[in-house]
Amino acid sequence: MNKATATYRNDLLRAPFMGILEAGWATFALVIAIRYFDASETHKAFIAGAGPIGFLITPITLYIAANLRARPSLSCAFVLGVASCLLLGASFAQSLLFFTFFAVTSQVAAVQQGPLMLQIYTENYSRTERGARMTWPFILTALFSIGFALMGGQLLDRQIEAYHWIFAIMLIASVTSAMACARIPSRPLSREHVGNPWQNIRLIWKDRLFGYLLGGWMLLGLGNLIALPIRVDYLANPVYGVNASNTMIAVIMLVVPATARILSTKMWGHFFDRLHFVTTRNLLNVFFVLSIACFFLQQTSTFSV
Repeated sequence: MNKATATYRNDLLRAPFMGILEAGWATFALVIAIRYFDASETHKAFIAGAGPIGFLITPITLYIAANLRARPSLSCAFVLGVASCLLLGASFAQSLLFFTFFAVTSQVAAVQQGPLMLQIYTENYSRTERGARMTWPFILTALFSIGFALMGGQLLDRQIEAYHWIFAIMLIASVTSAMACARIPSRPLSREHVGNPWQNIRLIWKDRLFGYLLGGWMLLGLGNLIALPIRVDYLANPVYGVNASNTMIAVIMLVVPATARILSTKMWGHFFDRLHFVTTRNLLNVFFVLSIACFFLQQTSTFSV
């Protein structure tokens, strides 16, 4: 079995469980904090910012892995293993402080696998097949995200105290994902390939196209990341007049986007393989803007259906 085939098979195994984790962190962690723990704005901010905080330190994680000459696949398994231990803490947490700590740190740990998986895709897939090879794992991630969102929303609607089971399922998903990652073939990282995490910052002003692209990407990405947790708070907090059910929040925040992802993934994979990256990125930015506008320009009654 060649590297591409082995990577693809294990990625197909990993993808469904990553969908469960995405659903849990994207919506349920904040919903539980608001509706069970009556979290303050500070606690909600930390929970909502866990993913972006994790993304900010991924270059350091990659640099450390390269210094240790670790295999990217085993590094992914390690960070997901750490996330599993922290999810165990979240599943048993009885206070807002401990719940916030474990919910935040588990997500920060898990997102470290992003650039490591990118390294694996770059190494094991040829340029012409990456879009096609990554399509079905993304679809499976979305499908399982939908299933877990609906199940978790209904569970929390019946008994909000059952949030422990949400994190227990996420714990199992994290462990399984770690095992799948460990089976993916990869070569040890090296400092020559990764380098210092800050050494490429000068490219921002040396390569104007790259600088403009990075600036636009950052602004749109920042706006989208800021809007996501605000959407959950807007839907869940009765102060804003919506007070949607947990299932409805899951549908709006996870099922609808995941369905759109499934329907459009092959299209985006086709664009990625055939269009210039800047063109593809700009098309994606347009959809970011449209999604934010459509959500916040709706009447509150629309969300209460």
